[in-house]
Amino acid sequence: MNSLSHPILTDPKLNRELPLLEYTETLVSGLDLSNTLVIAVQHLCSTTYSLFKTLFNFKLDPSNLVVLGKCYSTDPAIYDALISLGVGVHPNSIKFNSHLPYDEQFDASISHLWDYVLEHYDISSYQDVIVLDDGGHLITKTHDLNLKFLNFKSIEQTSSGFNRTLDLPLKFPVINLARAWSKLSIESQIIIRQSLDTVFKVLENYKLIDKKILIMGNGVLGNIIANKLRHHYDVSICDTIRSKSSFHVGELKDRLPAFNLILGCTGVTSIDNTLHHFLQPGTSLASLSSTDREFDSVHFRKARPVSENCHANVSNDNQIYLLNSGFPINFTDEYLKIDPDHFQFTRSLILISIAQASRTSSSITGYIDLDTSLQKAVTSAFKQIVGGNHCRKNTL
Repeated sequence: MNSLSHPILTDPKLNRELPLLEYTETLVSGLDLSNTLVIAVQHLCSTTYSLFKTLFNFKLDPSNLVVLGKCYSTDPAIYDALISLGVGVHPNSIKFNSHLPYDEQFDASISHLWDYVLEHYDISSYQDVIVLDDGGHLITKTHDLNLKFLNFKSIEQTSSGFNRTLDLPLKFPVINLARAWSKLSIESQIIIRQSLDTVFKVLENYKLIDKKILIMGNGVLGNIIANKLRHHYDVSICDTIRSKSSFHVGELKDRLPAFNLILGCTGVTSIDNTLHHFLQPGTSLASLSSTDREFDSVHFRKARPVSENCHANVSNDNQIYLLNSGFPINFTDEYLKIDPDHFQFTRSLILISIAQASRTSSSITGYIDLDTSLQKAVTSAFKQIVGGNHCRKNTL
C-alpha cells in the first residue's frame, strides 16, 4: 500500500523531515529485517512513527511489528496511522482507567501483548525476534516466559528499565542503549530543557509568585530545576540522602503544609496516600518522572468518576490539584510540542541499536554496550545537522 495515499497520513506530523534519522540510515545500510519480528514498547509519537517507517525501508514487514504505546504519550493520529499501515498496535496504547494504578494497567497490557504474539506468530520461524523496551517491563515479562530464546535479542533504552532488569539472570542479549554515553550526555540535556520549559509554563499558568516550592528528589533533574527556580522562588528539596536534602525525610509530613507546588523527580512514589492529608488546600502536584507513581496518583483520581483522559488535571475533596492526572507534565496532549525534532537523536540511537542487535548472537546473555563508533557518528551528525551544539552549550 502506498502509505501517502491514505487520508490519515496527510497529517504533517507523519511526514516530518528528520535529516539525522536519514543520515543514520546510511550508517546501517546493510541491515536486513525481512525475517525479523519486532515487539516493542514505545512512545507512539511522530518521531517514533518516522523511526518505524525507516525500519520498513530495511524490509521489516509492518505486520511483523507489534507495539504497545503509553496512554500519556500516544498521539491518536500516530496510533491510527500505524494501524492503517498494518502494524499490530495494542488497543491499550490509548486506554486508561483513572481508578487503577497505571503500572498495574501497563503490566496487564504487556501480558496481553505477549498473549497476542504467541497466538498469532510462530516466533521460532524468524531469524530474529527483537524486543525493544522503554522502561524494563517488556524485557522482564519476556524473561519470565517459558521460551527457548534461541533467536531473541533485546534493547533497553531507559535508565529506569536498566535498573529494573539489572539483577535478572537474562537469557538473551540486551543492547544497553539506556546507559550509552551518547544518550546520557545529549538526550538528558534535551529532556531537562523540555522539563524546565514545562515547569516555567506551569508556574506562569498558576501565577505562583513568591510561593514556596518543594522538589522531591535531588538527582540530576531535581537539582538542575531547583537551581533554576531558586532565582525566583523559595525552593526546598527533599531527598532520602540527608546531605542532599533541605530537611530530614522523616520531617516530610510536618513540612508538607508549607508548600504550594510540589514537583516530583524521584521516579518512585515520593508522597504516598498516607501523606496526602498533610497537604494544604490549593497545593498543586506535578510529576517530572515516570508514569503516575510519583504521588500515588490513583488515590486522588478515585475521588472522581472513572475517566479515560490521562491528561486531565484532577482535584480531591481537599482541593489538592494533581496536574496531568499524575503523569509527567512534559507529556501533554500537545503532541508536536512534546516531540520536537531533537528527539530524532533518540530515534537514531534506537536504529543503530536495532542494527547492532541484529548482528549479535543470541547465545550471548546480559547487557552489551552500544557500539561506540556508531554512537560517535550519530552524535557528530546531530551536532552538525540538528543543532546539538545548542544543547551542549546549554549545560543547564
